[in-house]
Amino acid sequence: MQIETAHINEDKSLKLLPIESAKEMISVNNAKYSGKGIKIGIMDGGIPDNLTNFSKGEIVETNCETTSQHTTKVASIVGGTFGIAPESDLYITSNKFPKFVTNLEWLLTKGVDVINMSFGYGYGGKYAGYSAYVDYIIWHNYISIVKSAGNRGETDKKITHPGMGLNIFTVGSVDAEKNISDYSSYSVDDSVSGMIMKPTLVAPGENIIIPNTLNSELNVDGTAIENDNSGTSYSAPMVTGTIALLMEEFPRLMKYPEVIMSTLIASASYLPNQTELWDPAAGSGLLNYEGARKLLSDENYIDTIVTSSTNNTSSVLNKTITVPADTYADYSFVNIFNHNVTTFSNSVYELNFTKYQISICDSSNNIVDSIQVGTNSNTIKGRIVNNSTKSQVYMIKVEMNGDKVGSFNEYLGLSIYIAPHIHDYRAPYKWIDLRKHTATCRCESTIQQGHVVSSGGGTLLAVGTRYKTCLQCGGNAEVGFIINPTASVEVQYVTENGSYILPNGVIVLVDEDIEAYMNQTLLFQKKNNNQITE
Repeated sequence: MQIETAHINEDKSLKLLPIESAKEMISVNNAKYSGKGIKIGIMDGGIPDNLTNFSKGEIVETNCETTSQHTTKVASIVGGTFGIAPESDLYITSNKFPKFVTNLEWLLTKGVDVINMSFGYGYGGKYAGYSAYVDYIIWHNYISIVKSAGNRGETDKKITHPGMGLNIFTVGSVDAEKNISDYSSYSVDDSVSGMIMKPTLVAPGENIIIPNTLNSELNVDGTAIENDNSGTSYSAPMVTGTIALLMEEFPRLMKYPEVIMSTLIASASYLPNQTELWDPAAGSGLLNYEGARKLLSDENYIDTIVTSSTNNTSSVLNKTITVPADTYADYSFVNIFNHNVTTFSNSVYELNFTKYQISICDSSNNIVDSIQVGTNSNTIKGRIVNNSTKSQVYMIKVEMNGDKVGSFNEYLGLSIYIAPHIHDYRAPYKWIDLRKHTATCRCESTIQQGHVVSSGGGTLLAVGTRYKTCLQCGGNAEVGFIINPTASVEVQYVTENGSYILPNGVIVLVDEDIEAYMNQTLLFQKKNNNQITE
């Protein structure tokens, strides 16, 4: 079965997105932290061409002389007056190819905690030395590196280097309506499909408007002026700035990239049209700062180091988690590993790393079903659904699936995100016709379903509805089942508002009649020979 991606806006969004609105989309608009004390490295086209947004000395040091509008916007999203982490210390260097290694090492000597790379080498798609080398840097320096996915979505769709690195945050772009931008790269070669899970997640990156930079307006005819305000270059620093906020609040994260990555993956929000735990174009979903904070505050994570002497017959990670009634928990496992590629080149390497398997057990140590993706990768995401009416305790066990590969240590992180609310379609309903309603979930997604009161079948609730999975957020929706849309139904009993009884005894209610039905005061009138069709 072909897996569909979340909605890709192929017509380009015309809606401009001020940076404050972009912050609201990822829930950093009311952040209590500012990135104070966190050192952020930025590798870009040069140094900012305009320092208006950095008048308080936020840019601590640079080592290049070329100026760049692109760098001004990237840095303005990360920090400075309008950035996500306004009090972070910025260190800026060039991304020019011949000096990539030298400039990256310069950032490392400055002790930066996280590095933003809003550029790309080559069309990617394979596991090449560009990406493998950065994997080594992350493993060797315990550092987090964020990379733009690339803007190849309209051509070969390939993730650009070094974004193919397994230890790297690779970020795609969405527009103001949370549609995936048409240019956002998301494809990998068949040779590494199922092994490299890219992109990692998405963030706002289309038509971003930043004060004191060269911004776009609309033409008279309503079309967008060609500008440099769209691209995964601007979604990546959204993630980088957010990581700085988390590092300030949770300082341990500065040396634990496996915890940061597993946390952002587990806590990502689902896009309005996302139907998979791991969307082919959106990865784990939309960056969610407050969700990540809650996960870390609740200490719903665990990490460990696997060495050559680690026993492969026992669990390497165990975490007990309580999932409230009628909700779910998303978990993410990440393995930061070393492929030992110490040369920055375009050579292609064969992937080989230790495989792990995850088991979910109930309180009686029985293995329960769970949805899981990425089992052949260094990144695994899964979901535990508790359909019961009581809280349930689960044990998440991570075990080696065979022998450890290689002699280098591996750094494992496991994070679990408890859904903050039950996803359902109970209210509000918008009347459409006698056959269906449009129901809106609290996750803001909508779906057309019949609001049906049934006398049998399914998991019956107080008014006879049954559970259905929300196609957008994956949560359990308390809605009625759909009547066969092609059927011609003879209705004999109706109400003044339009509710009716089907020949099989199923009662179909409009919103205006629900309260009367619950109070047992609803009256039906007999009406013969009435055909209701779709």
